[in-house]
Amino acid sequence: MMGNIYLNGELAESKDAQEALMWYSKAAEQGCERSQSNLGNIFYNMGAHGTAMDNWLLAASKGHAIAQCNLGT
Repeated sequence: MMGNIYLNGELAESKDAQEALMWYSKAAEQGCERSQSNLGNIFYNMGAHGTAMDNWLLAASKGHAIAQCNLGT
């Protein structure tokens, strides 16, 4: 996933969280539950807990186990 590449700095010399956020958002808007869960993680780490919860709920409703765990369900 492009989001992982930028978040982890796999192809670039440095990590780029903003670029990762953009790619995760594009995939999440298309219904990718993994990206929705990853967005939840990023937003949680940024302190945007409500937005994190929204993304985890979207992913969890599609059966994404990690998002369900993050929600405590």
